[in-house]
Amino acid sequence: MSTTTSTESLSTQQSSENPQSSENTGEPAHSYIPPPHTHFSDFVLPNEPETPEPLSYQPDGTVVWDTGSHRMRVGYATSQPTPEQSSSPIPYLTFKPHRGKLRGASPHQKSKFRGNEFTASLYTKLHARTAHSGEVVTNQGVMEDLLDYGWEVLGMAELAESRQEDDDDEESSFGHLASSQGIPNQCIFTESVCNPTSTRAIMSELLFEYYGLPSVLYGVDALFSLYNRVYSPNCSVIDSFPSHALIIRSGHHATHILPIVNQKLDTTNIKRLPLGGHHITEYSSKLIQNKYPLLKQYLTATATGTTTAELIKEQHMYVSQNYWEELQRLALDELYYWNHTHILQMPYTPQRVIQQKSAQEIQEQEERKKQRTEKLERLARERNAEKLKLEQETLSFYLQMKDMMETDRDTYSLWMSQYGFVTDAELDKGIQDIRGKQERREKRKAEKERRKQKLAQLAKDFEKQKSPMELLKEQNPQEWLKSMKQQRNDLKKQIETKKVDAGKASGSRGRRAASKKRLRTITSTLDMSEKETNFGREDNDWDVYREIGTSTLDTLESQEAHLEQMQDEIDEMELALFDRILSHEKRMHYMRQYNFLAAASSRQPNFSGTRNLHEAEFYQYQLTVERMRASEAVFEPMPLLGVKNCGLMEMVEICLSAYDSSVVRQMMQQVHLSGGNAHFAGMKERVESELRAMLQVDVDICVSGESSVYDAWQGASRVALDGDYVRENSMTRAEYD
Repeated sequence: MSTTTSTESLSTQQSSENPQSSENTGEPAHSYIPPPHTHFSDFVLPNEPETPEPLSYQPDGTVVWDTGSHRMRVGYATSQPTPEQSSSPIPYLTFKPHRGKLRGASPHQKSKFRGNEFTASLYTKLHARTAHSGEVVTNQGVMEDLLDYGWEVLGMAELAESRQEDDDDEESSFGHLASSQGIPNQCIFTESVCNPTSTRAIMSELLFEYYGLPSVLYGVDALFSLYNRVYSPNCSVIDSFPSHALIIRSGHHATHILPIVNQKLDTTNIKRLPLGGHHITEYSSKLIQNKYPLLKQYLTATATGTTTAELIKEQHMYVSQNYWEELQRLALDELYYWNHTHILQMPYTPQRVIQQKSAQEIQEQEERKKQRTEKLERLARERNAEKLKLEQETLSFYLQMKDMMETDRDTYSLWMSQYGFVTDAELDKGIQDIRGKQERREKRKAEKERRKQKLAQLAKDFEKQKSPMELLKEQNPQEWLKSMKQQRNDLKKQIETKKVDAGKASGSRGRRAASKKRLRTITSTLDMSEKETNFGREDNDWDVYREIGTSTLDTLESQEAHLEQMQDEIDEMELALFDRILSHEKRMHYMRQYNFLAAASSRQPNFSGTRNLHEAEFYQYQLTVERMRASEAVFEPMPLLGVKNCGLMEMVEICLSAYDSSVVRQMMQQVHLSGGNAHFAGMKERVESELRAMLQVDVDICVSGESSVYDAWQGASRVALDGDYVRENSMTRAEYD
């Protein structure tokens, strides 16, 4: 859900409406109002992938596989088109080429997960592995599992079960197909340009030895994509394919420049840039992490295996027509800056709003708390008084019993047996225990009172030892700060004066004057010591040695050190006073929210006064420069990424320089953009403008982009309609053997 705000004033006040909410992600509705002129949208987590129901097996259908390193697509070439693409078929299954195994699974539990079988909870338990290394297939085991997954969805499991004899593998039922008649369908597989022979051998071994295919047609995905653009229903593949063309393919791991000359790919002049969508995603993720380090937990893999940075790249990034000029304009034009700003609201759980109590309610609450405390203290005093009274009565009774031991022996013996005393010693011990408790209680009480008095005296002594400036710092920080600044300025003036005097004293006259001054000081001190015998009793008397033995340089160094210490204390107090006004969290958010990159960092938003930040603003990605900087890395890899390679358009220029002007003119009639990066907004216009600046004025340029992400698969499915071409160019089992 996305909205573009109007030109209303910036406000973050609470609203009765909840314009932004996301039910499927559990994100709470919020009342945040974004800044004017910006594009605001809620981040919506993608739904978990689902494996479609298996199709009915079509023995005469041609199976088309697009084995891309980022997405794999499979389906029958006779698939029905969707209403959105009424003229083009679409693949039945699209999935990420990864596979994972669950360790420690029971024999009756599923342990292997492929493609869309992954869920959000499994990403924390499984270590996903891919079949590709870069753009080529290197892991035969993973590719085998992915092919099994595709065959099952296309209904091949029915064929395998009908021919199954003795197969102990419960997870895969395709291993015996090669020993029987195999899969009879014609298959077309896409591959990257200049695919190594070893990779082709891995795929051929799987397809012929394991699945028993009769023939396979391999083709470059970029050429299939071009054929999808020039397809004509009434013409063959050869007749429809252009004689001259230029393909700019920017895929997941690399970017290629593919020249077509006389309907053939000129492999001797192919150019490759080792940058693709994967590197752009990583670069954009680092840019966002550096700008918002506290929100990096959102840049993780989602349920579909796609990271948040990849979703941001696909939905919000674009290609600038002139990166450096636009960067300068963003720094100078505030309205232009906000018009190109996308604010992405990440999901969060709002804090519970606590109703603020009035002063009267707080006073009543404190009064009730005070009454409860007094009541508890009163009950405690009453219980202690009853306990002491009972203890004293018991002691008095025991003493009375001891007195009756001499006067009334019979009553004494009766009371002794009634209260559990057997001998006179036990009675004496009971009396001593009670008196010992009373004595210990009195000692504890006296010790507590003495300690209380001691602490009070120490507090008074500590207050007396504090200097007036320390007391002023605690009682009135503002006045202390003012006084410290005045002392700092006075000390600066003294240091400057001494530096001037020290410069004058550096000459011969200055040295003679200083020597005369020291002699006068020594003489006056000796005369005073002869007349008075109490020299040295006062601390100030010893300053004469400091004046004689200390140079001006040492005094300046000590004063400068004292000045630095004073400045540190002043800075610390100013920061403490500033923190009382603006909390640490708000300062960190302000620095994070408006810390722009490079050229745009000097301009700050022009807010009128201060404002309170909405809670939602702490969970937002504000994207402006990042939207075009990551995609610009393909055009300028050296200044942005440090990759020692020329950019995309420089490679195009080098490629075109190998052909005559007539061939270049024909190529410019068919410039085709292919790959995931071709879907960036502004990519087509940027390439066209760069080509016009590169070539002569009278050269006609026609740049076409991909119509959909299925271009390569759709081109291969249309090639399958030309049966003669497929039979002539396919690799058969006999050729493989």
